[in-house]
Amino acid sequence: MLHDTRDLSGYDLDISRFVREGDERDVLVAWRELGETSPAAQTPSPSRDELCPVPIWDFREFLEGVSRSRAFRAAWTWNALDGSWGPIGARDTERLAPGTVLLVNAMDGGYDPQRGWDSQSTSPVVPVPTFQGHRAEEGLDDDPLSSPSYAQTLVAHSREVEAEANQVLCALENLAFGDSRSDLLIAALHHDIGKAHPVFQHTMRRQLRSGGNSSCLLFAKSPGFARHERPHFRHELASALALLQMGYSNLVAYLAACHHGKVRLSIRALPGETRPDPVGAKFARGVHDGDVLPAVDLGSGNRTTETTLDLEPMLLGRGSNAQTSWLDRMVRLRDLLGPFRLAYLEALIRAADERASRFPKETL
Repeated sequence: MLHDTRDLSGYDLDISRFVREGDERDVLVAWRELGETSPAAQTPSPSRDELCPVPIWDFREFLEGVSRSRAFRAAWTWNALDGSWGPIGARDTERLAPGTVLLVNAMDGGYDPQRGWDSQSTSPVVPVPTFQGHRAEEGLDDDPLSSPSYAQTLVAHSREVEAEANQVLCALENLAFGDSRSDLLIAALHHDIGKAHPVFQHTMRRQLRSGGNSSCLLFAKSPGFARHERPHFRHELASALALLQMGYSNLVAYLAACHHGKVRLSIRALPGETRPDPVGAKFARGVHDGDVLPAVDLGSGNRTTETTLDLEPMLLGRGSNAQTSWLDRMVRLRDLLGPFRLAYLEALIRAADERASRFPKETL
């Protein structure tokens, strides 16, 4: 869970040579009826029952073969940066790493019901029925918890996540959390204050097509799906930066940053981001240096102040305003708590967020 940000192409860093046995060189293949087109972005990700392990060298030979339907074969792997399934041809196999999940057209063969993987088989493969509720892969920009079938205000969602986190901690009362308990509850209440950012609110209102009396509300969720006007915008980075500037602990900031699994130990810009004015201003994950995050009233006397976001922590070393970098803060936090305790705390806040989102109590 402490895996750092993906590389600039949106792929997970290949650490397989450090954690696998020398003879483990398999990719994982699933067959789908794809016709002549690439898989749609909302194609469900392969389930465990669909996956067949295949040696990389053998899969390379399979791609070089000729299928019944066309003069070449292709496979598709998920590109998190683009949020789409990208083709892998025989000339692209250097991109394959052990554990890569691939979709193959069922008409291209490659599987025998009796023997399993068979690169020489040209018979159409009968796909394994997919579970209807299986989710599609997530891109780096995706935020499915913010686009459910209901609308909810930021204050209502924040309170409900705090309540869920408290319930989890009460159920785990025999575990020694120490000061981490209060930090976890603070992070649970404040984890989504970055959703007050104008970019996020613009997306929510566009989905709701709302106005009138609702124009004064801050939304955490709205039905439908829409891309943010700034590519790669991540509200949780805005939350974490604001919490640091408000004087909260490194743990509170980390838990706010990591609760979707997209921002952890590093902060950096990605290809395709909208560059801010003036030229040279810092930006990362759709957040621009100098963006103003409005004050958020979370109820019960918990009110944040309006904050001008400062991206100085994304730089290495100590910044011009004497701030320690985000990377340095998070590495020291990891070393202080240990990777397993930190990962466990991350799991708790993510569980609280998922439970509150799945079973909301106060909706519009």
